Amino acid sequence: MVSVPTTRMSSRGQVVIPEPIRIECGFGEGTTFTVVAKGNAVMLQAIVAPPRDLFNELARESRAAAKASGLRPSDVTAAIREVHAEKRTARAKGNA
Repeated sequence: MVSVPTTRMSSRGQVVIPEPIRIECGFGEGTTFTVVAKGNAVMLQAIVAPPRDLFNELARESRAAAKASGLRPSDVTAAIREVHAEKRTARAKGNA
């Protein structure tokens, strides 16, 4: 018969993830999870930061797309200023 790891909830609502599961999943101290409940089932999903290489790749692709479209740094600065001005105006009117 296959043994399934089990755990119990403490009086403080704490649940220990069994060691074999922690090892298998690579969970260590300080791992952060999202918690989703449906009926009497609870799912934990570890929150893992994407690799730095992904950000670098996205930045390269964004720069290439901006360059291909003729977008200049000054265009971005102007767009940001415009949005900030719109937000200030909306706040002054009480709409934000």
